Amino acid sequence: MAEGSRTELIERLVRDRAVRGEPRRLDEVIALARQDVADAPAEEGSRRWSNLGAALWARWEGTADLDALRECLDASRRAFDAEPPGYVRDCMRLNLVHVLFQLGNRGIGPETVDEALGHVIDLIPEPGEAGDPRTVTVAEKVLALCRALPGPPRPRYAEARRRFVIAYADLSLTSGRMLVNMAAESHDLETLEEGTRLLDDALEAPTEDVSTQVERRHARAVASAIRWQIAREPVDLDNAITGFLAAVSLGEQIGDIPPSLVDSLALSYSHRYERDGAAEDLSAAIAVLAAAASVDGDAGRDRQARMQRYRWERYEATADLADLEAAVDLGRQLVADGREANGLSREDHLSNLVIFLTVRQLYRYDAGVSAEIAKLAAALGESELPSVLIRPLPWVRTYEEGGAGVPASPSQARRVLFLHTFKDPAADVVVLRHLAAALGPHDRIAILSDTGDEATLAAAAGDRVEVKATSSADWTRVVHEEMVLADAVVLHLSPKDLVFPRVSAPKDLSAEFPRDLWEIGPDTGPAHQARVMAALSRFERGRGDSYAATPLGSIPTGASLLRELAFLSRLDRLSQTVVVADNRHYYHLMQRIENAMISVADTMTIDERYRTPRLTALERQLEVLDEEVRGITFSARPDGGLSPAFTAALATALAGVDPITGRESTLTDVPIGVSPNPRRLPPDNQLKVVSATPVEDLLYIPPGTFVEISQADARHYFDDEVVAEGCPRCGGPFDRVFFYTTGLEHPGLDRLADAESHGKCQTCGRRSTVLGPDGLAPF
Repeated sequence: MAEGSRTELIERLVRDRAVRGEPRRLDEVIALARQDVADAPAEEGSRRWSNLGAALWARWEGTADLDALRECLDASRRAFDAEPPGYVRDCMRLNLVHVLFQLGNRGIGPETVDEALGHVIDLIPEPGEAGDPRTVTVAEKVLALCRALPGPPRPRYAEARRRFVIAYADLSLTSGRMLVNMAAESHDLETLEEGTRLLDDALEAPTEDVSTQVERRHARAVASAIRWQIAREPVDLDNAITGFLAAVSLGEQIGDIPPSLVDSLALSYSHRYERDGAAEDLSAAIAVLAAAASVDGDAGRDRQARMQRYRWERYEATADLADLEAAVDLGRQLVADGREANGLSREDHLSNLVIFLTVRQLYRYDAGVSAEIAKLAAALGESELPSVLIRPLPWVRTYEEGGAGVPASPSQARRVLFLHTFKDPAADVVVLRHLAAALGPHDRIAILSDTGDEATLAAAAGDRVEVKATSSADWTRVVHEEMVLADAVVLHLSPKDLVFPRVSAPKDLSAEFPRDLWEIGPDTGPAHQARVMAALSRFERGRGDSYAATPLGSIPTGASLLRELAFLSRLDRLSQTVVVADNRHYYHLMQRIENAMISVADTMTIDERYRTPRLTALERQLEVLDEEVRGITFSARPDGGLSPAFTAALATALAGVDPITGRESTLTDVPIGVSPNPRRLPPDNQLKVVSATPVEDLLYIPPGTFVEISQADARHYFDDEVVAEGCPRCGGPFDRVFFYTTGLEHPGLDRLADAESHGKCQTCGRRSTVLGPDGLAPF
């Protein structure tokens, strides 16, 4: 038999489990291996001694024969000594440490422990270089054995332990990161917890190297950020930011902050802004990126695109013109570069720049900027244009200058009702001064006010203003009466704060867990199905930003003003209404109106994922501003003067409104209050009995003929669980659901389910159906 063939045969036999499990055959292999090493030249003995050592280890494992273990140690030493430096020699060293540990563990010579410690030190030559989990495992065993020996610590124990701690921390960091990344892909909290425990071990390991501390803290903060993305617990995002800040602080000590750490901190601040809506977090994100060292290439473009996004979002939140200008400048740079950045294509950058420039135009018209917008729009193509250009509101846009002459007003005096939010009296004064200039000398302006600003508003339009003080008790009645008596209505729509809040669309359902978990088939296995069901459970409990869990949006303007829009619609007065808004708010107002229009129903895309933000019934009143009213935008002049264009636009809009006489006789038909008798009510002028809820408290009056079921009767009829759950469509309070049954006769509580009875939620505006005392169905 050839020497090479014999060595290869022994190697195969040693690996054969059947041979290892049969003592007689194993002894034959050991004898053959002994002969093989005896015949080997010195320079070729490594592999043969390794085979002998493996065979003797197998005998020891099967019989606990210490003589076999001693001979195994000798063979392992010879194999190690004969092997040149490299990976194979390190593997042999590791095997040698295993043998030494077993002998030392059985009290056979403390020198074996010392030898094992030396090999452990050599296996970890430099801090941070050991990434083999086998090395860390056997090193831990050897160190534990040393601690158990009587007497003082072994001479090389301290150095071996120091290197082990560093190697273990390095391995924990690498393994923890791997598990965290796996958890991010699978949305598996159990895997994430395992990875986080390893990262905690790495973080607790002592080290004087600051860059290593930065790396460990960064990784641990990333784990918290991933946990927030999966579980949506607010504390996790806060912990992530705290961790990133600690890592940045350490990096500042050595003047080396990794770019990925900077980006992670800025992104986490951005996420917290999305969570809480605090502009301070955007400012923090901007400051982090602004203070960081510049980076080149793809990373630099990505950071530039993120900075643009943060500046734009802060502009949306604070109306700071400097942020808008910065977003425009960054947008121009990204468009000029022409490459993808932060996941956005060149077309995305073009579209964003068009939006930013369009909004910039709202402050002061610039022909050069208009030409730039037109050029960008041509490059985009109509299918890619932002909605602000594809379908702008059919409003008249006016700026500080320009404008035609003011048309002559009718000879008969007109009465114009001015409605506003009470939030921006300075802007109200601007509108009133222009309104007074647009009206004839005999026209009068009626203002409802209960906030103490009557004198300021009256002074804005001189003696032609008639201020009517109202209170919360009589406001509804007075505003209805004034709407009926007025020849025209001018409604100043302004936000509750500096700007209209941005529209926050809910995330897709697919964002809750990976797309591959959507499919539950026979080949996926029980583990996969369990992950899917757990993800679905999280989704249904509203642990993420799913549509079902997205809360109803906060209203963008005053609640009273939105109710007044509903009243105007109900009284059929929208055709006599002119809505005015500051140019600064046009873009965000248009977004709000668009969303109010498409949110009338639960809009879904073809892939069956909700895309429409959930709006309250109050905000949905904005949908009438798209086509049913005349709208005008304006810009206040810095010098406080009148804008000829705005004055002319108001005069033109009001010129077609003729004075109406005899309006007082219609006051008895105003749809307010309650009545036990049928009366014709909006929206279809059909007979209805609304006997318990004042009509003016209803934002949505159901169509058709019906009789109201009072809240008292509804609470008596439904089970406590149904009352507690409230509206099945939005979760709104039970007492905000208007119950009714078709026809003009109350069927009795015991027959509600048989008489086609429904609920109309006044929180979300959607209808539900009475199935019985224990059921209120969302359809």
